[in-house]
Amino acid sequence: MRHLLRAKLGLGARHDFSRASFGVSIAGITTLAVAFGLRVFRLADQNVWYDEAFTLGIARLGFFEAAVRTAADTHPPLYYWLLDIWEPLAGGEPFSLRFLTVVLSVPAVAVSMALGRRVFGPAGAVWAGLFLALNPLFIRWSQEVRMHAPALTFGLVGLYFGYRWLADVKARRRYLVGYAVGLFAAAFTVYLTAAVSLLAGFWARGSRQGRVWALTTLGVFSLLALWLGLALTRQRTWAAGPPTPLPEVLRALPEGLVLGRGGADNLWPVAAIALAACVLGGLAHPAGRKFVAGFVLLAAPGVLVLVPRPFGYVPVYDPRYFLPAVPLLGLALAAAASGRPRPLGVGLAVGVLGLLLVGTWQYLDGRRLTDDYLTLFRVLRAYAVPGDQVVLVSGDRLPIFQYHAARVGLAGLKVIPVSPSTDPGWQAQVNRLAGRFWLVLMEPGIEDPAGEVPTYLGARFTGAARFVFGHNGAVFFDPSGQSPTPVRLEPEVRIVGPAGLFGYDPPVGRARPEDRVYLVLYQNPATAPARVELLDPAGKLRQVWDLPPPKAPDLRVISLVVEAGLPPGPYVWVFRASGEAVWLDRLDVEGTRLPPGPSGPPTRTLDVRFGDGIALAGVDVSPAKLQPGEAVTVRLYWVAVDKPTDDWQVFVHIVPVPETVPVAQADFRPARGLLSTYRWAPGDRFTDEAVIRLPETLAPGEYYVIAGLYRLADGLRNPTGTGEEFVVLGRVVVTER
Repeated sequence: MRHLLRAKLGLGARHDFSRASFGVSIAGITTLAVAFGLRVFRLADQNVWYDEAFTLGIARLGFFEAAVRTAADTHPPLYYWLLDIWEPLAGGEPFSLRFLTVVLSVPAVAVSMALGRRVFGPAGAVWAGLFLALNPLFIRWSQEVRMHAPALTFGLVGLYFGYRWLADVKARRRYLVGYAVGLFAAAFTVYLTAAVSLLAGFWARGSRQGRVWALTTLGVFSLLALWLGLALTRQRTWAAGPPTPLPEVLRALPEGLVLGRGGADNLWPVAAIALAACVLGGLAHPAGRKFVAGFVLLAAPGVLVLVPRPFGYVPVYDPRYFLPAVPLLGLALAAAASGRPRPLGVGLAVGVLGLLLVGTWQYLDGRRLTDDYLTLFRVLRAYAVPGDQVVLVSGDRLPIFQYHAARVGLAGLKVIPVSPSTDPGWQAQVNRLAGRFWLVLMEPGIEDPAGEVPTYLGARFTGAARFVFGHNGAVFFDPSGQSPTPVRLEPEVRIVGPAGLFGYDPPVGRARPEDRVYLVLYQNPATAPARVELLDPAGKLRQVWDLPPPKAPDLRVISLVVEAGLPPGPYVWVFRASGEAVWLDRLDVEGTRLPPGPSGPPTRTLDVRFGDGIALAGVDVSPAKLQPGEAVTVRLYWVAVDKPTDDWQVFVHIVPVPETVPVAQADFRPARGLLSTYRWAPGDRFTDEAVIRLPETLAPGEYYVIAGLYRLADGLRNPTGTGEEFVVLGRVVVTER
């Protein structure tokens, strides 16, 4: 390890204190700090997905059962064993679980720098380290509860020490030990990653060191043969989906390696050029040719695993299968930057690193936690009791259910997964149910797009309560027909507030348009009503939820769907009752924009006050004369004079006489459909434009243009201050053709 650190920091001699070496040392430390920072940034801001939950479930089986289970799977058990040791020490939250992968992946950057320093000098160390530190594909898999990034670290350790054993003038035994350990750990984590360590054979010569290296390699594989003897007898043959065509793989691969993306889009030619430049630049440097050859050899197994075959697991295309080739591409870039002419090589390296930064920024910017299942399991935690059974419609998400259930203390629930799309006899599994039970829906459209399971259960059993969270949810069935009584009211944040408030579960911290955000409140019985307010970045009141006083201890779920027209920035949730306000939590809204206001004054100024705090301040109607089949354009100027609390729609009618059937009309959501009226704040101004085409057969004459507001839920119109249900905007004259 001392040699690794000396090489990594650019110290080639025992006492190298030159200005150049000092600068490289600082660059090396900075590169490692950047690598670590990028990997812990937003580490918990991603939902635990199937592969992560599956990995954690196997790790929790224990040493021997995990080994037996992984013998039938695609990867051997080393990472599962490490995770089994790690979780009791660090905890089961997403950040702490993923931090193990961070700890095991950042050293890969140091090893890559050490190898670059040995082959290309101090500058090569920096370029090789920066490529791996900034690579979005490697960053992504360094933030997952998966084994791919740690396996790469093990493989690079084997490659580095194998290179030292074979290339150093004075080889030391510890290099050989380091090679053997790295090779074994890589192969025992992800089988194919052993190829990274085996690339050290490029430096093997017909010498004693080369022969010892070969014998050591055979010894490691002899140990692995014991495991493979068990695994090969238990392996299943199955495919994750239709085979990915090779041309599609070759188009997507450059973007995967450089930008970290899973498919090809309009940037794939740029990524392909960058990839080709790295390869050609590496070939131009004599010492870089072996790394280019290694890159090609490591990319080839990634293609081979996608080839349909009659044995083993056949995945669909995913850039993770090419992850072992990434550091070799970085070393090829280091060779290009270290070669002649130097300005050309450095320019190439800077350009490639710029592309990596684009991919990393896009990946991290899109990484966020969404409330797909969080609040669903908070509700189950409150109402489910020991002995409850769960009918689960989730596609293949049983491991995700088990992860969330264990996280809220419901690991003992008996789960009955059903799948109408793959099991025609699923009804037999639920016919024996008796007493109370739950139907839990997690992405039900995958396995039950027609809703067969809820319909069937609803016809045979008594539904007592329904909890809906977008397309996910839970239905409680009980012969008594009574709603469930909470048995565990355990808020994650405990406070003492008015109206019996004694805690809440914090919502997700960041949201984008169409995201669903849930705030869970816990209240004791109270006599005073309360309300929850959402304040925008300017302190304006955007939405209000009125809460009647609870009669018994219970939880309340406040639901928010983020609209594209909300002002971006930090929002605050406020609980208000009995003249007292309690600030609860913060929500950062991203990717939204308040609809634009008027660009100029209207041609006709109005001051029509509708109910619920909405006023019509002006209107433009053009043209004043037109023929049948032509269109009239109506622009409305809205202003919020108070806080609206209802969801209003706009109607614009062309009528012969007010209060008659329209000859043409337009109905739409105001604020260009981007922001519901109950989220308008006092002072907001918006414009809407309706283009209404007249019928071809419309009789000539004078017609009125009227407009108003109505509630979509029941059609109730919003009256003006004078009691009218509409306002006359103007008149148009329809002439003969």
